[in-house]
Amino acid sequence: MDYASFETILNRHVFGRTLEELLKRLVRHPERFVGLFRPSTASEKILQNLTQAREIKFGDAMEEVVGEILQSAGYESLSSPSPELEYDHLYYTPDKQSIVLIEQKVRDDHDSTKRWGQFQNFEQKIVAVVNAYPSVPIQAIMYFLDPEFTKNRNFYARKMQERRDRYPSTLMLLFYGEELFIHLNRVHPLGVGWAEITQWLQQWRFTLKSAARGLDTSPEAVAQIARESPELFLDLAKHIRLWEEGIIQEVFPKPDSLQAACDVLASVAGRRRLERVFQLKGMITKYYSYGGAE
Repeated sequence: MDYASFETILNRHVFGRTLEELLKRLVRHPERFVGLFRPSTASEKILQNLTQAREIKFGDAMEEVVGEILQSAGYESLSSPSPELEYDHLYYTPDKQSIVLIEQKVRDDHDSTKRWGQFQNFEQKIVAVVNAYPSVPIQAIMYFLDPEFTKNRNFYARKMQERRDRYPSTLMLLFYGEELFIHLNRVHPLGVGWAEITQWLQQWRFTLKSAARGLDTSPEAVAQIARESPELFLDLAKHIRLWEEGIIQEVFPKPDSLQAACDVLASVAGRRRLERVFQLKGMITKYYSYGGAE
């Protein structure tokens, strides 16, 4: 892996389809954006939502980065032994002598309730792998990417120690930041080290825009979403409070983009859909031409 591959993965996860995903959250859960009992403006609500989504997608991106590094080093991906469990990383080591299970999170900052649930989930995954591969040694690793957050280190280490005899074929390990790379490099060279990861992250962060300014609401981008997911725009018109409280106007500062969506929808809509297109056009006229959101 090089920086170009790293950047591509992060940008695809963090920025890809951001506007479409925001629109889905708006039409599916409008109550999360509106209401009297919120001490935030429309722009602050949108920014908060985009920022939270970006944090989640960053975690997904870093999972893919670590997975790509492992596969490039010769680790062989294994499918989940249980349909109910989704593994972050499950691999045969390059020598095929053992299995590596890695539960990866960005930071260790959970409260006492969530940390217990997280460890229970980790243990369930261990049990499923032990049952599926009873004769294969297993390294079960709980890994936190950010080494500055170690809130529950003692808790996780204690739980692993308590279960050491319960799973004799399994070595349970807890790592933060560079520690995972040091450990795995002892087993088999990874080709990419922690120094490269942190350097690439710093380089990538220099390219970041604020979540709100990074939102592509150009007429061309909006028209493309309307072609692929017309219901997102058709449903916007029925959520009147999103318009009344200025949420829609914050996402689309100018009406041109919404008009572009209407043009696409009108060209492909049947009679019933056409009525909803006219409804959307009416909302655009009301809240952009006459200042109805003020």
